[in-house]
Amino acid sequence: MRKRFLNLNKSRNSEQTMKRKFNFGILIAGVLFLTLTAPPISAQKKVQKGIPEVINFDGVIVDANGKVIKTGTYDFTFSLYTASDKAAPVWTESQKNVEVNDGAISVKLGSVNPLNVKFNRDYYLGIKIGMKPEMNPRLPLTSVPYAERTKIAEEVPDASITQEKIADNAIADEKIKSVDYKKITGISEAENDANADKELPDYWRRHGNYLDTGKEWLGTINDRNLVVRTDSVQRMLIDPYGKIIMGTEQDSVFFEVIGKTTLCDVYVKNFMGVGVDFADTKAKLHINSKGTMQPFVVAYDGDPVFEVLSNRRVQTKSVLTGDEDDVAGYPFYINGGDQGVAVKISGSSNGSHNYVSFWNHDGMKGRIEGQNAGEYLADPINIAHDVWLGAIITAGVVAAALEALEAPDIVALGAEIIYWTFENAWNLFHLGVTYESGSGDYAEWLEKINPQESFGIGDIVGVYGGKISKQTKGADKIMTVSTSPVVLGNMPPKEKEVFYEKVAFKGQVPVKVSGKVNKGDYVIPSGLNDGIGIAVSPEMMTAEEYAKTIGKAWASSQSESVKLVNVAVGMNLRDLAVAVQRSFNRNKALQKLLNEKNKEILSAANDISALKSDLENGNRKLNAVENAVRAAKMSERQNDSNFKIQTAGSK
Repeated sequence: MRKRFLNLNKSRNSEQTMKRKFNFGILIAGVLFLTLTAPPISAQKKVQKGIPEVINFDGVIVDANGKVIKTGTYDFTFSLYTASDKAAPVWTESQKNVEVNDGAISVKLGSVNPLNVKFNRDYYLGIKIGMKPEMNPRLPLTSVPYAERTKIAEEVPDASITQEKIADNAIADEKIKSVDYKKITGISEAENDANADKELPDYWRRHGNYLDTGKEWLGTINDRNLVVRTDSVQRMLIDPYGKIIMGTEQDSVFFEVIGKTTLCDVYVKNFMGVGVDFADTKAKLHINSKGTMQPFVVAYDGDPVFEVLSNRRVQTKSVLTGDEDDVAGYPFYINGGDQGVAVKISGSSNGSHNYVSFWNHDGMKGRIEGQNAGEYLADPINIAHDVWLGAIITAGVVAAALEALEAPDIVALGAEIIYWTFENAWNLFHLGVTYESGSGDYAEWLEKINPQESFGIGDIVGVYGGKISKQTKGADKIMTVSTSPVVLGNMPPKEKEVFYEKVAFKGQVPVKVSGKVNKGDYVIPSGLNDGIGIAVSPEMMTAEEYAKTIGKAWASSQSESVKLVNVAVGMNLRDLAVAVQRSFNRNKALQKLLNEKNKEILSAANDISALKSDLENGNRKLNAVENAVRAAKMSERQNDSNFKIQTAGSK
């Protein structure tokens, strides 16, 4: 008897080797005796006596070093598989307390759990001892004498199975694999014709059948499954209720239809490929189209609602309507996670490439387009802004060099230059997209101070802590109600919109103005808290009025009545800088005049000082004269006194 040794432990890793006591191998001391199968076509009532329905298995268990395991009893688990690896077992049996003598075992597979598999394909035996992992590799089953005897069934000579040898009801209809009805005798053509309308079995030939009554059919006449097999393997099953199952979990089928097919309801559990080979299917539904045919169309009531065109354009059509605050009213809805919609274009980001455009029946009404540095720098507004910034910087440097600015003014000017330089750099660095629309301003919803106060388009409003009123005195900022903003922020809930108004922050917006207006005039509140403004020329603007400026008029009107005038709103630092510069120049002229007057005053003071000195000298001389006169008088009186004394003495 030939013996072979199988090392079943090559796939064990080192960690498993350290954790277990034994590495098992198996020494086959014979062959597997496959004794279950009988001839495929049998007329016997039971399996031929003497053919057991078990598999004898003899072997020797050794460890990784080739030594047999100790004598004793062990629990074994045996399993049959349809593949040498992976796959689930098709049969499993556990045998307890199996005696092992010097490593040798002898068991009968199927003695505990009957072998319920059909030996019509390759099978592999897996062996497991106790709670240890299953041995590897699995053992393939081979043919043995009892199995070889089944070949006789394929060589049964004609007339060898007679009526006497077949017991009544020994062969059921589902057990008949194939019959050559040419060998059936004793039935005349007339009998066949006479029994055509009766529920008698029709005889179907392998090479085709001639059907002439229109009542012939193939199927069952009771509530049993109709099974189609090839090579004894089930390929299709039709149950009594019309459910059709192709293949089984163990034996799948490849279903291919060549030509047109109409299906009413289709449910695909795994993968579906259209125009693509099964091996290339990369998704649950994979559609591939070549040529000019549209690869994908979804239609409702004959009208396409979603299409993927041959040029890779994706389009959808909807007649859905609804309120703007109702998400169910939008035909295209994405319920995402942290992000929403991403748009990537293949070209560069410039004004000729639109990321998103907005259309109606009159054509394009707006778009989100790209913008690059060249387009930004070529914009007249940006050119003017940069020229103005350069002029401000130059003027500031010159003024500082001439010491015409005080230290606080130099600090303020430097801060302004730094701010605008940073804004220019920011704008250039963050180029990407621009928003274009027929509307003219950016606006936000601002809450009313008084919910009952009414506003109209173009009304001038005062802003107090983020809330608005037609009162403008002492307001934080003076603004105007927007007409049609291109961007509208700070959206309130729909039911609270009546407590808010759309207020323009920047851009072009119609403003209510009373009296004549010239282009370039500033628009400020009338002071009557009526939502109406007046126009003031730049030369007449005061510092206080600059703080109340709404914007600059970009249109003219000679009408004295109230009308809407197009006004550029938002803080215009260029005009403010011009006004500051004009005030600076005026102050400088006054300073020059004051200096000249100071010189004149100083000269006059010097003259007064000289006159004062001359006066003091004259006073001193006058005092000297007066003193001399006084002394002379005193001397004269003294002489007169002496003369009188002498005269008296003489008498």
